Amino acid sequence: MALRSEQPGPPAVAWFEGGLEVRSVPGPAPKLDAEPEAVLEAAGVPVPGRRLNATQGTLPAGPVARYEFQQGTSRTLVYLLPREERFVLVLYTAAERDYGPGSARVERSLSTLKPTR
Repeated sequence: MALRSEQPGPPAVAWFEGGLEVRSVPGPAPKLDAEPEAVLEAAGVPVPGRRLNATQGTLPAGPVARYEFQQGTSRTLVYLLPREERFVLVLYTAAERDYGPGSARVERSLSTLKPTR
């Protein structure tokens, strides 16, 4: 997934080919058990349909919340990664037929994510 464009922010946003977006939002991070809709609102992201699930877990980068949404024939995967003075959202949106392989690729990549600060 090659970088398509970026915006310095705030929030800093990077858009990649294939429907991947990464946002670094300054300010206090939402709690991992916050409602996903509130997390998206805090990041300035419209809710991408109806929520399918919301779970918590841990990556090498730390504790995360994971959400999935569906709107029509599209699905969106969202990861919340709280940091000290900001939070990072990773969003992946794709058509239902492409969502499984694409989201698996995103999640494999996240398993190696290690923030530098």
